Amino acid sequence: MSGWIEDEELWTAEELAALVGVKVRTVYSWMQRGYLRPAGSRGRFWLFRLEDGFTVEKERKRQHRRAA
Repeated sequence: MSGWIEDEELWTAEELAALVGVKVRTVYSWMQRGYLRPAGSRGRFWLFRLEDGFTVEKERKRQHRRAA
């Protein structure tokens, strides 16, 4: 899972967290729980699709509201 996927913009966990509006540890938690998969890597940094981050965030909020 290393390298770039051509013609696609990928973001580090820190960048993704800032754009989606969550904490960096939330991004890593999603990854650990299997909700989010890295699309590639650059050096030692995982890279993610912005669309995937928004999808997970939306789904997690929806499930949280159901449980309440």
